[in-house]
Amino acid sequence: MFRRPRRSLVFIYPDYHCSFFYRDELRRLGWRADIYIPRGFPELLLFDKPDFAAPERVGGGRWVEFSTTLRTQRLYLMMLLRYKYHFYSGNLEHFTFFEESLRLRYLFGKSFRINLLLAKLLGCKILYLPSGSPDEEMPNVIAALGNDEEGVAVRDVTTMKTHFAVLRRYSDLNIGFGALNSTQYAATHFKYKSIDLELWSPHIDIPREMVLPSTSGIRILHSFMLGKERIAAQVGNIKGTKYVVQAVERLRAEGHDVELLSFDNVPTAQYRYLQVQADIVVEELVRGTWGSTAVECMALGKPVVTYVRSDWEARYYRLFPETKPLPLVNANKWTIYEVLKKLIDDATLRREIGIHSRQFAEQHLNPAINVPVFADYVLRNIK
Repeated sequence: MFRRPRRSLVFIYPDYHCSFFYRDELRRLGWRADIYIPRGFPELLLFDKPDFAAPERVGGGRWVEFSTTLRTQRLYLMMLLRYKYHFYSGNLEHFTFFEESLRLRYLFGKSFRINLLLAKLLGCKILYLPSGSPDEEMPNVIAALGNDEEGVAVRDVTTMKTHFAVLRRYSDLNIGFGALNSTQYAATHFKYKSIDLELWSPHIDIPREMVLPSTSGIRILHSFMLGKERIAAQVGNIKGTKYVVQAVERLRAEGHDVELLSFDNVPTAQYRYLQVQADIVVEELVRGTWGSTAVECMALGKPVVTYVRSDWEARYYRLFPETKPLPLVNANKWTIYEVLKKLIDDATLRREIGIHSRQFAEQHLNPAINVPVFADYVLRNIK
């Protein structure tokens, strides 16, 4: 019989750098914890070396595809035997066992997945982390909240219905962040997002090649969404980038010494060297919550501007009252000019928000605090 310790977990498609911090902290707690990277994972987003990677195709043709799939399946079977908990970030389509070609989904339904069924039969537990609000809720519900992501092609309704049906059928734990309460599945909310507070420190040493030219003005860094590849992938403006650009152009026209920073093709592991040189960071103005950029830049002690929906913020405080008040500066596409102008004109305010941001990160984004809470819940409730 195979040996699979109860304290064993594999991350399948990592949640940026966060999964790597969880892996390392779980190992310190005595877990067998590893990370698997599927074929096609964006190399720039890879924070550290994974423990396993899907085999790449070499050449072409049906036999090459068949052989590559077989090798991927063999790796998956090995993970089934080694890990009790299988942690998916995003959808559950990272493995295939020829369900389509064998017509199995016509027999057992569109939500049928051989890999997840095998996991259940072997006593594995499926943990699911949404990659963003489109993976938490149906597009029409998000739109009804006032989400006006202009031109953004969120997955079609049929695809999302299947996605949520798979979750309801196989997932043992759906992880929530505390803001949105999905109508599609039950979630358990954690202060999940965590960051390495030493790597993301206001006092990190910046490599010489990443030092920006000196300036007397104010640098505003925006989560980059202007690159041709990103626009093609997202098919729209999910962060409200054009409104940030318009606000900065207006401020410059009025005589403010301000510079908008946006960078493309910078590896996740190095982006903090650019973030720490900004005076203000703008994350997003449309979706209504905060993500990895806010987490990173709060740890760096920066004032972070983002749109936080009032109802989502209220829910977060109900679940985690100790986090009140959030250090985030709330703005949307209609108010971004006024919010930026106030921060530009008030250096003391920027400094105070930055101090609060770092304190918040130390108290609520610390892997040494958050990971044990998560691990203890999993051991006690997902047996």
